[in-house]
Amino acid sequence: MTVDVFRFQFTSDVPLLGFIDQQFPLHASDDVQKAIWNLARAMFTGYADRYATEDFEIVEVELPFTGEIRNPDTNRPSQTFVMAGKVDGIVNRSNTNDT
Repeated sequence: MTVDVFRFQFTSDVPLLGFIDQQFPLHASDDVQKAIWNLARAMFTGYADRYATEDFEIVEVELPFTGEIRNPDTNRPSQTFVMAGKVDGIVNRSNTNDT
């Protein structure tokens, strides 16, 4: 199961907890589901408590990128390889007083 935590709002009713409950319908009777369910709820509840407010706005998460690789001797682009990856996250901190 993959969950993009940044798409959920952590508020007093925490809709993510309902989502976790739906993913583990047998958590009351199945020991494996119960263990994972407890861990998931504890992790997200702890995150919401610790990081209730942030001084930044999330702009992008897991943004894919590609770019050319250049030969340092000739400065010509590789005919074989392309650099690719994902940026973990981009945030906007324009509302802070940091310099």
